Amino acid sequence: MASQEVIRVSVDATIENLVDVWDAERGRIAAEDVPRVRIREALVDTRVMGLALPTGLIRQLGLQKRSERRVTTSDGDATAQG
Repeated sequence: MASQEVIRVSVDATIENLVDVWDAERGRIAAEDVPRVRIREALVDTRVMGLALPTGLIRQLGLQKRSERRVTTSDGDATAQG
């Protein structure tokens, strides 16, 4: 079996609740009141189309559950909410 080089990709990221961003654009709330979470060195998985956040950050951003699906994580099978 050939060995493969593993490359770790990370970025600094700012995550916002899009509904709050839209409300700020429409003048419903002040731009500085949009909840933001800054994450230093967030790990990027180049094979995944999505974003996984811990429950605490989801609550902090005020995100609402829209859907649910089964996923496989490094800790095993889980339920992801979208």
